Amino acid sequence: MPYDFLESSFRNLIASIKYQPLQDFVNAAFFKHGIWEKFHVWPAAISLHHAYTNGLLEHSVSVAEGAIGISKHYSEFGIPVNLDLVIAGALLHDIGKTEAYSIFPSPSMTVAGNVIEHISMGYYMFMHCAELEKLEDDITMAIAHIILSHHGKREYSSPVVPATPEAMIVNTADDLDFKLSYWKLQMDSIGGGAEMTDYLSLVERKLWRGIKPR
Repeated sequence: MPYDFLESSFRNLIASIKYQPLQDFVNAAFFKHGIWEKFHVWPAAISLHHAYTNGLLEHSVSVAEGAIGISKHYSEFGIPVNLDLVIAGALLHDIGKTEAYSIFPSPSMTVAGNVIEHISMGYYMFMHCAELEKLEDDITMAIAHIILSHHGKREYSSPVVPATPEAMIVNTADDLDFKLSYWKLQMDSIGGGAEMTDYLSLVERKLWRGIKPR
């Protein structure tokens, strides 16, 4: 995705947060407290998905927009979803990767990323910003829960599992974005003549190219 498009999309997502104190907080976290300095150029992973310059920005925008679509769908079916929390949580969920990964000379894991992990680091960074900006306690807890639970399971390094509609939605959008990106990476690697990968332990399945739209 072109960088200008991603940055514009990111800023528009923040601007779409209707509760002004939360919109102001997200702006402050990224642009006042320095998260954006690395965030907009950092990779989202070392090799598995979005492992390139601007990858973290692309992944976060994709997760947020996917989560918005899921939220609107379930809101129509009577599930009360706080869309502002979904957007804020989706944009903030991977901020710890700015400290857990390095981009120079190529995407790699930092020492802190290995021994602390990006979810814990992201939680600390978020809580520090929340304290500085005096974010309301209930909103702080709701977004902290999204960050801590966004991998969905304890065995996937989440300290807690998603317990709110907003956390479930961000977890689902994050997991889907990873899996689809990984699917594309695998399809590119096996070439156009092959239809299916070998068994991939990371996603616990073989991946199929499928059929083209008619």
